[in-house]
Amino acid sequence: MSCEIKDELPLSKLKVELMTKSSNCCCICQTPFIHAHHIDFNNENNVIDNLVPLCPNHHALAHSKAHMFLNLTPERIRAIRDKWYEYVERRKESLGRNFGSARLKVKNFVSNRPLGEYATHSWAKTFSSLDPKYKEMTVREIIDSVFSATNPEDLKTCLETVKTMYSAALRKPEVKQEFREICNAFGFDFDGNNVI
Repeated sequence: MSCEIKDELPLSKLKVELMTKSSNCCCICQTPFIHAHHIDFNNENNVIDNLVPLCPNHHALAHSKAHMFLNLTPERIRAIRDKWYEYVERRKESLGRNFGSARLKVKNFVSNRPLGEYATHSWAKTFSSLDPKYKEMTVREIIDSVFSATNPEDLKTCLETVKTMYSAALRKPEVKQEFREICNAFGFDFDGNNVI
């Protein structure tokens, strides 16, 4: 019997919650860009307690029937997930930042600027090099995903990527100031230095 592994959870408020709780990282290896694994293997049971953020490799291992991977039981995965969520929450508290409002600033920045006029590449094209799932996502969904990280280095990399995408537009002082405010909301100055 073959079990096809898919990231079946629809893009929704629930998936954003999963990405936010996990800092958009696998709870086992902290690799960014996750799948939503259903602990009970029921893809219809989309309640937050039944979902675990796993990278594609650990997602496949969680579905494996090989004897080597019996340690990835549902109970063990749930325990690891809960410890990861606690760690992410403590890190958010120590940073003292509300990244929801920072993500909203990114969405406003993008929605005020047509891609063809301001960005060198589309969000889907730029971020699909990290994970092919971004080809199927809207810009808002990509922003929710990539800016759900709480790791400062990941956030800095995402901001630098967006800065490169909009480099021509950032030559205008008013656009540069707006992007500077986005960087500040994530705890950085325009050049990527930590301002927390």
